[in-house]
Amino acid sequence: MAVTLIAGGRHQRRTGRSIVNPDRPVRVGDVLLPEGPPRKSKRVAGRIYLFLGWFLVLGGVINLVNGIRAARS
Repeated sequence: MAVTLIAGGRHQRRTGRSIVNPDRPVRVGDVLLPEGPPRKSKRVAGRIYLFLGWFLVLGGVINLVNGIRAARS
């Protein structure tokens, strides 16, 4: 889950576009409608996903260190 959050957050922060709904150009008949400009809120959401992903990684590392310490003693 942490890897997914980090990868998705990095993509969304860099491009301003979500992985789930990337706002690609849409073809209606013979006309190609352009995509809208990226919004700042998408980049902020990307930063939040990054924070949550790294928070989960940090929790896993702390649990791993505590497990190793408990096994050694």
